[in-house]
Amino acid sequence: MSTVLVGSFQANRRFLSLSDPAPWQALTAALLAAAFGIGLVVSVPDVTWLQIAAERAMHGQRLYTQVLEVNPPLSVFIYAPALLLAGWLDVPPEAVTAGLCVLAAVVSLGLSGAILRPLIGNDLRRGWRLAAAGAFVLGVMPAAAFGQREHLAVIALLPFVSTTVVRAAGRPPPWLMAVGAGLGLGVAVALKPHFAAIAALPALWAWSCSRRPPPSQPEYWTGGLVFCGYAVAVVAWFPDYASQIAPLLREAYLPIRAPLWQLLTLAALPLALGSALVARMARLDGRLLAAPLLAALGGAAAFLVQGKGWPYHAYPMLAFAALGLWGAAALAPPARVRGWTRIDRAMLLVPPLVATAWLAANVDSAALSRTVAAVGPVSPSMIAVSGNLGVGMPIVRALHARWVGSEPSQWISDGVLRREESERLTPTQRSRLDALMGSERSRLGRDIRVGQPDVVLFDRKRFDWRAWALKDPEVADALRGYRFAGAAHKVEVWTRSAAGR
Repeated sequence: MSTVLVGSFQANRRFLSLSDPAPWQALTAALLAAAFGIGLVVSVPDVTWLQIAAERAMHGQRLYTQVLEVNPPLSVFIYAPALLLAGWLDVPPEAVTAGLCVLAAVVSLGLSGAILRPLIGNDLRRGWRLAAAGAFVLGVMPAAAFGQREHLAVIALLPFVSTTVVRAAGRPPPWLMAVGAGLGLGVAVALKPHFAAIAALPALWAWSCSRRPPPSQPEYWTGGLVFCGYAVAVVAWFPDYASQIAPLLREAYLPIRAPLWQLLTLAALPLALGSALVARMARLDGRLLAAPLLAALGGAAAFLVQGKGWPYHAYPMLAFAALGLWGAAALAPPARVRGWTRIDRAMLLVPPLVATAWLAANVDSAALSRTVAAVGPVSPSMIAVSGNLGVGMPIVRALHARWVGSEPSQWISDGVLRREESERLTPTQRSRLDALMGSERSRLGRDIRVGQPDVVLFDRKRFDWRAWALKDPEVADALRGYRFAGAAHKVEVWTRSAAGR
């Protein structure tokens, strides 16, 4: 009996020892399970709308005319597999989306680990440390950005960044793995072209180390073929994007930017710099630090180019900064690790964990959901009049509502109003912008008249969108059968009266 107890105790001590791969394997599995839970629980407004747009396009509505979306088609159709599987399995789309995101993260980590094998060697402990770090960054850190295009892009780009690490070390990956990394590169850049900045700096660094030009390597021409093929498909099959959406982007979306000083003072850039500073304090170095930090620098460029200051835009920067910090720590020489104090070890955790908390911050829509549920029918049809899609989309997911609008928000008019507030417009510009706003107001009236939503939300936080809507006679007429039913956080809830049904 004592022999059994001693053996069990020794086995438990071995499992709990961080010098053994077993606890890191368990941690990796737990983090991936937590990622699936995050995907189920967290409501991401952009993902909800893009799934609505994808479902409508799959059912025959014309994208960019009947369904007004600001992003190119891959941003919509990348969610189509989840919708198809959800229909076949008769389960909620968010569950399938969460599962596919976790599966994609597993594939990305597996391919990246195989690419990095020459540097990791046969040390399972080091390999699983890297896997656990990657599982946290790809699964848990996204938080309120889970399933966003930035999240998907980091998953897709990780194998490519791994190829730059081994190429800089003079150990090129097998051809098939390089092609896989190139596919991820092409998908990420197709999602948003400025994600190319994330790949460019590690690629230039690897070139300077290996002296071998990138165009001769499979990952580059594979990525190039994917992106060029996608660009041709957009031109051929979605001409409305260039003719209908591009002018709207130029007039009402792209000019709206946060001031540079405001972008620089948000938490995102200091947190990314904090990862680099902690790595310096812990005397970390090596290619597994350099390549991800350069990718993070490219992510910072993409964040600044977009200029909106939205937290999820900063996720690629924060993710690669964390991967560089923890990746270098996982492969640090034992002699250096033994020299770390408890404070040093704790500091290694601080930037990624604080970044996760910052990314997790989200607008609480629970009170508005309760109000809508109390005054409206079960699974109501609805529309929101707001410049922010974050007003209506969380309610759609929380209440399994049906969205009747042809766009997620009045983003065109919001951009026009912001430009009129902040710019000195010429009469010609003002006339052109007012025409765009008038068209959107008419479209809203048509959506309400045809869709006859059970619930209409009016956002009155920053701007009185109800007063804006009622300026149009068609909208006012369409709203004639609605009455005020409640409010939460300066968002009014209007429902159809019995006479209006």
